[in-house]
Amino acid sequence: MNETLTRVFQQDVGADAPVRIAVSRPDAVESEPHVLLNPYGIIGRSPNCDVRLKDSQVSFRHAYLQMIGGRLFCADLGSRSGTSWGDVPQRAGWLSADEDVSIGPYQVRLLENPVVDGGDRIAIPPDFDPLAIYEGELGEMPDVHLEFLNAADDVDLPLRRMLTFAGSARGCKLRFEGDRISRVHCSLMLTPSGLWVIDLLGKGGTKVNGSLIRSDRLNDGDLLKLGQFQMRVHYEGAGEKPFSGTVLPPETSVETSSSTDEELPKTPREAETIPHPSLELSTSQDELANPCGRLVDELVVNRLMTREEIDVVLAEFEGRIPSFDELSDRLVELQTISQWQADQLATENHGPMILENRYQLIERLGYGSMGNVFLAFDEALQSKVAIKIPHHSLLKNERLFKRFRRETLISANLVHAHIVRALNIGRGNQFVVLELVDGDDLRDLMDRQGPPDTMMAVDFLIQVAEAVGHAQSEGVVHRDIKPSNILISREGTAKLFDFGLAHLDDEARKKGVAGHDADLIPTRMGFAVGTVQYMSPEQARESDDVDVRSDIYSLGCTFFEMLTGSPPFEGENQHQILKQHAQTPFPPIEGLDPELAKILEQMLAKDVEQRIQNPQQLIAALRNWQNAALAEDDAETSAAETAEEARLAEHEERLLHFQQEREEWQLAIDAQRQDVERQRDEWRAEADREKEELHLRQTAFEQSQAELNEREQAWASKTTELEQRLEQTAGVEEQLQSQRKTLSSERAKLEEELESLKGTQEELRQSTAELEAAREANEERQGLLDFQQAELTERREAFEQSINDHDLATQEMARDRDGLQQTQQELAQQQQNLQEAENTLRKQHGELEQLKNQLESQREQQEQDLAAFQKSRAELSAKLATLAAGQNELQQADVNLAAQSAELAAASAQLETERTVLAEERAELDTRRTTFEAEMTALQANAEQLRVEKQLCEQQRDELEKSTSQVKEEFSRLESERQQLTEARTQLTADSSALSTRTNKLKAALAEWFDE
Repeated sequence: MNETLTRVFQQDVGADAPVRIAVSRPDAVESEPHVLLNPYGIIGRSPNCDVRLKDSQVSFRHAYLQMIGGRLFCADLGSRSGTSWGDVPQRAGWLSADEDVSIGPYQVRLLENPVVDGGDRIAIPPDFDPLAIYEGELGEMPDVHLEFLNAADDVDLPLRRMLTFAGSARGCKLRFEGDRISRVHCSLMLTPSGLWVIDLLGKGGTKVNGSLIRSDRLNDGDLLKLGQFQMRVHYEGAGEKPFSGTVLPPETSVETSSSTDEELPKTPREAETIPHPSLELSTSQDELANPCGRLVDELVVNRLMTREEIDVVLAEFEGRIPSFDELSDRLVELQTISQWQADQLATENHGPMILENRYQLIERLGYGSMGNVFLAFDEALQSKVAIKIPHHSLLKNERLFKRFRRETLISANLVHAHIVRALNIGRGNQFVVLELVDGDDLRDLMDRQGPPDTMMAVDFLIQVAEAVGHAQSEGVVHRDIKPSNILISREGTAKLFDFGLAHLDDEARKKGVAGHDADLIPTRMGFAVGTVQYMSPEQARESDDVDVRSDIYSLGCTFFEMLTGSPPFEGENQHQILKQHAQTPFPPIEGLDPELAKILEQMLAKDVEQRIQNPQQLIAALRNWQNAALAEDDAETSAAETAEEARLAEHEERLLHFQQEREEWQLAIDAQRQDVERQRDEWRAEADREKEELHLRQTAFEQSQAELNEREQAWASKTTELEQRLEQTAGVEEQLQSQRKTLSSERAKLEEELESLKGTQEELRQSTAELEAAREANEERQGLLDFQQAELTERREAFEQSINDHDLATQEMARDRDGLQQTQQELAQQQQNLQEAENTLRKQHGELEQLKNQLESQREQQEQDLAAFQKSRAELSAKLATLAAGQNELQQADVNLAAQSAELAAASAQLETERTVLAEERAELDTRRTTFEAEMTALQANAEQLRVEKQLCEQQRDELEKSTSQVKEEFSRLESERQQLTEARTQLTADSSALSTRTNKLKAALAEWFDE
């Protein structure tokens, strides 16, 4: 994957910086730090894993790490022992600095939690699951489909998850069955810029458009191949690039990478110009009228961009002419050019950006005493390469320049898998094109991550020994083997480079390995060349009189440093170190395997004759030790499997015990359930009886209520009759008033006739006036009585309305018992109001009776006065006959009024009696209602008790179901562990077969080398 795509991937997943994780064992005092340079990684026991954990409980590919939105997601790859967050096994989850994740006996966590600062990074919700179906939580994603070309029918599968695993395991969403498909073969990562594929060390690798890759972005129409299965990638919307927000150069927009030329971007160092007298770049001398004109010309001349592409970027400034720095920064931000290229273009007299019209320089990867190493793009082969350009001062030094040419020619003739090959040589030997190795030199790796473990160190040593053996077969002795001259790729491949101090034997010179000129040999007789910390004693004495055994000694020093972290001998100066190489035994390594210590002792023997004589002998010894170590690991694995089987048998026994307990629990719960059901049936029968009895009582209550209503209606009828009688009394009063008016007129006439009796007449007039006043007062009181009687009538009507409302409430009592209490309260209030009204009426009636008695007394007094007046006016008796008749009529009317008052009093007494009876009946009704409510309360209490018993039964049932579920979960876990054990056995068998195959191949290669 090229650098531009790598940066896009890092930007998509928020991998702004390498991720640092801590790995610790329970018995370790301190944790071991690991650095993930890629935005993804694999944890496992395999040497090719990014984080290697050597323990039998750790699978070869145990877990997968993926950066998403600045956070690190971890997914178990179907491992044997599983992955746990805390004590809970999980398929996947997020890593943090606050919680340990258990992988075998190891504890893994982040050294520090990531700081999400927003920006262009994906905003990840805390509960987001990348393995679940994507629901748009992170915004819009491209619509990607996979067309399966192997299927008989057209099969088109849309990718609905942000992270999808492909392989033969049942947990993979893309599942394939085939002998060349691993359990978890690769992962597919969906991001806003497109679909990415990451190889998970699958069998046969993962191919894109026919090339093996470790990771790459899939474009529309790309061909993805896993084993024998092929899929074509389709994006929704043909012709659109899924590279959102990034401008790619045309020559890299569809580039695919392979396992041999894939590069990994290193940390950019400071910009440096490349002065070179023989390589000059002719640029346009015409400056544009705008400040960025020179940059535009430089971009076009160096074929970094076309003018059309530059115009697209300039359009972003909306008509404003940007400065040189503004345009340069924008192009770097768009990842169209690298920061190193921008720094070079900012220098007017910068070095060449294109070499021999073919190699476009992209980034400086490293520098040394001989020159600089650059990342470049080979436009002819459309691939990334490394280019080594010597320093300008080296070109002026004839001896050093010849040494550079010597290294170039030797590297070009040594073709081996573990030697960095020179692909091309520039004109005049002024630069060399090397294969691009995705990795770092062993020195940088040990400085950054510490020494490798013993098995990995042996593996590196075997690979370098194979390279030394191949160089020996070509007559070349390296003479400068050290960690900084060994490159380690991401896949764990070791490659030897820097043959600048190499020595050629006579046969190699005859073959012309380093050319035909004798002056290409840079070393001088009697002088030592090499690095003193790794130099053999004979090389220190005479550098030209050495053979491959000197390289074996240097390999021993390098191996010693891989095991301990430092070379075997160190001193204050070179002479002291060389003296130790010649005389002092190397310090012993504590805890080193005895067989391996013996091999190291033979490699570092002072006497060249006692040393291992050739690389083949060294490789054989290391292979034997490696096979023995693997056999020991197999024995440990077998012991672990035996322990696992014993644990499985124990789990099965526990499961059988759980099943027996479950059956006993089931029987006990069934018996308890029967008892509860029987008791529930009894309660239901009793409740039905109580409901029936309550219904009968309610019917009797309704009948009593109906009788009460009838009596109240009769009482209302009598009240109406009494009111009619009162109205008749009012009519008699009106007639009496009319008669009084007539009597007054006759009395006026009589006064005219009795002028002589003025004095007596005046007294009579005064008496009559008093009588008239009394009568007027009586009329006023009678009017007040009428008004009070009318008010009483209205209250009686209100009471009747209340009675009717009460009847309606009584009829609805069965449907709405909650409102009965309120209705009773209102009825009681109305009864109280009626009682108060009756008391008021009774009081007014008493006042009326008192008024009548006063009136009667006044009448008696008037009659006495009238009798006296009649005696004194005997002579006027005849004339007063008419007046006497009128008086008699008035008396008769008074008698009638008294009779009517007596009848009214009798009616009131009868009404009071009926009211008393009604109150007694209402009290009896209240008593029945209270009894009914008490019975209802008891019934509700019984129902509540029944509900509590039912809840208890349900709770017991839930507890039983929970216990059953726990037993099922335990059984499932045991089944899962048994399945994991079976899978581990299968994986172990496959690994043993692969190891056997590799051993056979190595033996065949050794046999061929011996035949040659």
